[in-house]
Amino acid sequence: MKVIVISFMKTKDFYFVYDIVPTTGYSRMKEDVEARHEKYITNNLDGTYDLTLTGQVKRKAKEKLDIVFLIDTSKNMNLPFDSKHGSKAITEDDYDKNNSSRKLKVQNYATQMVERLLQNPSYDVQFGIVGFGGSKTGVANIGKALNGGDVTDKAFDDVTYVGGYTSSAEQFKTMIENLPESQGDRTGTNYSAAIIGMRALIDGSFYSQLANTEKKSLNARRSIPGDGARRIVIMLTDE
Repeated sequence: MKVIVISFMKTKDFYFVYDIVPTTGYSRMKEDVEARHEKYITNNLDGTYDLTLTGQVKRKAKEKLDIVFLIDTSKNMNLPFDSKHGSKAITEDDYDKNNSSRKLKVQNYATQMVERLLQNPSYDVQFGIVGFGGSKTGVANIGKALNGGDVTDKAFDDVTYVGGYTSSAEQFKTMIENLPESQGDRTGTNYSAAIIGMRALIDGSFYSQLANTEKKSLNARRSIPGDGARRIVIMLTDE
């Protein structure tokens, strides 16, 4: 599985540490490809010749891709793209008024990517979406969070949406434009929630524990060894 993290505000390094169990590991299926090449000589009629060589590799069958977008749904995604807000509470008065919010940038970027991939004849692709954020309400919880203390909510509470899979650009656009926002006096980015939502989509883990998460079940996920599907995860956030 490949994980891509795209931050629209700054760059961060992420380290995913995991163990591979030999009994459950697998190798990616070999691709069935067809190689083509051409070569020809052109006489330039001046005593010289041009030698042209071309090569092309074409898949005989479409490559199956299951792509999951992890979308930041914290309130600060409504802010103007180049603004800085810090840790203070966000209200609607702070929201972007010129159709240039971080949320719109993410929606446009992801939708254009989906449309281009669906037009590519080399891929059989379907898409899923996870919305994630982070909420802290009330002075007590906010104070604990800012000072490294424990708070009562869990990462499961910050998964706002799990939907998929779909091979329709219009259906994807509808999902991403209607993602529920994180609520609370202050919202932030809970990466643990993003990973929990991702696992719920790609292998069904934690799905039953997302009691407060909006869910939309569409096409089934494809098994990697059986269906030969490749999984790609893309995180879009401003943090």
